[in-house]
Amino acid sequence: MPFISSRDCFAAVTDPGATNDASQQFVQGSLWYNITAGALRLWVCVDATIGAAKWALAGVNFGNGGCNPVIEITQFGGSALATPFGTFGEEGNLYRNVGNPIAANLADTTDDILDGCVLPAGAFDIAKRGIQMTFQGKFGATANNKKFRVWLNPTMAGQTITNGVITGGTVTGAGSGVLIYDSTAQTGNAVGWGLLLQIFKYGNPGSNTQYVQVQPIFGTTHGGITTPTFTTLQENAAINVVITGSSSTTGAANDVILNFSELNAMN
Repeated sequence: MPFISSRDCFAAVTDPGATNDASQQFVQGSLWYNITAGALRLWVCVDATIGAAKWALAGVNFGNGGCNPVIEITQFGGSALATPFGTFGEEGNLYRNVGNPIAANLADTTDDILDGCVLPAGAFDIAKRGIQMTFQGKFGATANNKKFRVWLNPTMAGQTITNGVITGGTVTGAGSGVLIYDSTAQTGNAVGWGLLLQIFKYGNPGSNTQYVQVQPIFGTTHGGITTPTFTTLQENAAINVVITGSSSTTGAANDVILNFSELNAMN
């Protein structure tokens, strides 16, 4: 237990809860600072009732790497907080990349990595947390067979990872992960392509259970929606998300071009 004075705690390693109450010498107005890296949050006690203490978030040390708690909710417009759907869990952008291009496949038939990122361990800690991914680009001005694929935790070679962003190299197989989407051979000539993909946690914490569905578009043709895939990725470990492109038959460079990547998180 961190040192506690008669009023304050400035060396906690968790956020306060209902049992951090008057029995621990806290009173209304007591301060609690979570010093854990990635937290750095200050709380103030508004009610020290034993077994039912209430703490309000007073502020976050953003400048040194602090962040808001994952339980944070936001009011929806002017709706009453007690009404159904009056509040919502925080949602926001994890990663966005735009380029002309970001990357394109090389002059080979392999699955060349166009972009990717590393989701940290614990990202899918409870049911209904998830991410929505959007990838967009264009096909080269050829009639060649072209493929793009999305992988989770594949076997990679020659890649570089900088601040969680995966670039370069190739995917050599699904490995211990899964090929979550395969466009199969497409022959669109200088047309756009896009992909909307959702991964959400279901089941008990630590059960390694995720749900995935994908909606692809090739030029003016909507590819429908895939049947649900239920993956079993290790949730207490990092998860690599990678999109690849290939000139799968011809081996021509720039047959699959990526211009936009985005990952939005839903708490």
